Amino acid sequence: LDLMTLLQRSLCNDNQIRLHELSSEGNRIPVDVDEAKMLQVALDAKNWSLKAQKWIPTAHDSKRGKLCDLRGHLEKVSSLRERLPLSDSEKKSWSPDGEKELEKIVAAADSWFEKYHAYFEGDNRRGNEGTDCLSVHDLRAIVEESDAIYANIGNAASKISKILTQAESWYRSNVDLLKRCGVVPEFHRVHGHGPAVEIS
Repeated sequence: LDLMTLLQRSLCNDNQIRLHELSSEGNRIPVDVDEAKMLQVALDAKNWSLKAQKWIPTAHDSKRGKLCDLRGHLEKVSSLRERLPLSDSEKKSWSPDGEKELEKIVAAADSWFEKYHAYFEGDNRRGNEGTDCLSVHDLRAIVEESDAIYANIGNAASKISKILTQAESWYRSNVDLLKRCGVVPEFHRVHGHGPAVEIS
């Protein structure tokens, strides 16, 4: 594992071209050489990390990747680990740069879906039995949580964001009339609470 760490550091010091040549030379030897195997994995892990960095918010020029792409990229790490000529415990302790950051993003998305899945399932149109309703305040909190996840988490987030926009627009357009009718007290508007909104 120390050798793997050393190889990864060497790749960060502009030695990649020479190490690629060294790997090619090692692969031509008709004998299993652990060091050559580790060098090839280190090179592949470097390429893996370069792609992962594009989806990590702290990296330069990063962007939100699709959640399915992040999952697929993380699955490739298992293949890299299996190719390491190390013990099982050493394989588990090894991690390419960017893996933990991507895992945190995916875990945050999974937690968001698990927390709010009831609002995304079934037929939630108005009038259906068992329809779940939210206030604009609660809906906004859900959208803010999804926006904080550095990934494109798909249609569910887009749909609920669209519903929030529609609800807030309707509320702003009609709040004066609702107040005159005594339907919406002043404090609802001040503190961000609004009418119940149905997820459809």
